[in-house]
Amino acid sequence: MKSLFNSALPYVVGIFLLLVTGETYSLYIKEHRSVMRLTDNLAAVQKENVYFKARNGDQGVKIQAQELTIKEIRATVPAVIASLKNLYIAPRQLSGFIQGASTTENHITTTLRDSLITDTIRVSVIDYSDKWFAIKGIIQDKKADLVITSCDTVTVVSYLSRRPHPWLWVFGGRRVPETIVSNKNPNNKITVTKSIQVKK
Repeated sequence: MKSLFNSALPYVVGIFLLLVTGETYSLYIKEHRSVMRLTDNLAAVQKENVYFKARNGDQGVKIQAQELTIKEIRATVPAVIASLKNLYIAPRQLSGFIQGASTTENHITTTLRDSLITDTIRVSVIDYSDKWFAIKGIIQDKKADLVITSCDTVTVVSYLSRRPHPWLWVFGGRRVPETIVSNKNPNNKITVTKSIQVKK
């Protein structure tokens, strides 16, 4: 019986060491991926927006997405959680979050028409419209009552970027999630963009 135990002991120890080594390697790979993800997130935060013109002339901005867990979003970007609650969306349902802002600036020159309203009140009437803006209103004495409408179409595309060194196949680096936001109105400029992919 003792010889059977002695002969089986090296196999049991070997299997135990193999399991411990496998588990350790698995933890190492998981931590390495986590460090790479956080390094990419740091690079995404520090990276400037890249503005470009699309083939059809639309303006676009290219941004690198951050990849965060719900817990990390709660700790670092609580405004996202507040936006979700405002929209009646539970944080666990979130798969991605893209937020953009734009400013509109356009110089418009138009002629003012003089009109009479109910007898002798003199006003100037503005009625201007083009493909992107509509301005309607009246100017009386030194007061202006205007309605300004600006229209735009915003397109958001999320995708995985190309590998930095594709010829190295698996060792060529991670594919980083990126987002492109483009708009049609040439007077609008996208000023603030944020893209977050949720890590499940």
